[in-house]
Amino acid sequence: MEKGVWLFGAGKWGEKYIEEYGVSLCKGFVDNSFNRQGTRLKEVPIYDYNEFKTRFDKEKDIIYITASTRGKNEIVIQLFNDKLHTFAKAYIPGQGIIAIEDSWNNVINSQLGEEIGLKHWFRCNGVLKEDYKGFYLDIGAYHPFAINNTRWAYELGWRGMNIDPNEQSIELFNIFRPEDININCGVSDKNEELTYYIKKGEEGSNSFVEESEDVNSVTNTKIMKVRNINDILDEHHIEKIDFVDIDVEGLDEKIVSTFNWKKYSPKCVLIEFLEQESVEDVLTTQIHKKMKEEGYVLSSFYTVTALYVKK
Repeated sequence: MEKGVWLFGAGKWGEKYIEEYGVSLCKGFVDNSFNRQGTRLKEVPIYDYNEFKTRFDKEKDIIYITASTRGKNEIVIQLFNDKLHTFAKAYIPGQGIIAIEDSWNNVINSQLGEEIGLKHWFRCNGVLKEDYKGFYLDIGAYHPFAINNTRWAYELGWRGMNIDPNEQSIELFNIFRPEDININCGVSDKNEELTYYIKKGEEGSNSFVEESEDVNSVTNTKIMKVRNINDILDEHHIEKIDFVDIDVEGLDEKIVSTFNWKKYSPKCVLIEFLEQESVEDVLTTQIHKKMKEEGYVLSSFYTVTALYVKK
């Protein structure tokens, strides 16, 4: 007997699913948008999440997530918390029905190809061996799959620490990387409280630095604790770090200036430079001068991300 289908996400991807597969097996849409609940899409009723849970039959039904990445994060967390994720798959236009993890996975998970440079360096220096299990530190981790520079290492059996001030981001890391150390806080040069500027739909650009030209995109603010990175590492008794990824939308220089480079001496470091448009611009920054002082050379530059390697 064919299973009844619940479609989670009553937007454009939900419409495309109906166009591709029809409505014969659909029991309903589920959507977290209050404006859509109680209406219909393609003649299929749209329910809120609580009503869906009362109607969902674990013996007869299946869930297809028909939402893009922005909405999918929230949905996956909801389903995981209610232990319904095992009944769910994802629908991607042009790809069909696939596992949830595969809906984020790409051949390259990093945004600008940074992982290629990392893998190349570790391979050329004899580090990428089957029995070697490295450790990474991702400050401003954002997402366990999308725009991520550590996914490749996790798949090789490496483990690490992921830090992000976005609570939803860390929930996703706890779901998909439970063996990592996942911390929900901001990072700076000292322990204090700062205003966190939140941009709806652009969560990867949330920041502790207010940008006057970007003020209209900020939809919410909240006061959050930020911590010195060395204190966090000491607290978790971290002794070895193979590579560090720093992408914190504005506080990068403060982190670089206070990180204990001599103690941890990571082999590679990725740092985002949002204000610099060329390698020549990067060479004039305090971050570059600090990295040079600590014995690192600029190996590659990926549009906005610099790869430094230990001499």
